[in-house]
Amino acid sequence: VLDEISSQEKNIDLLKKAIMDEEGPMMVAQTRLDTRTKRPNVELVRDPAQYRLLSEVKEITDNVSR
Repeated sequence: VLDEISSQEKNIDLLKKAIMDEEGPMMVAQTRLDTRTKRPNVELVRDPAQYRLLSEVKEITDNVSR
């Protein structure tokens, strides 16, 4: 039982680390998306770059959720 508890604690630590590792890329993707949508004097467009940023944010969010 103690070995199983230890194993689960290690798993929890690994999951916490994996989530923390995703924070950097998530912040970068969200910043790029925010910057892109708030450009002064530039019309908002839905182009491949915009769709890729949206899918990148969704992908990272899904990974963290899993």
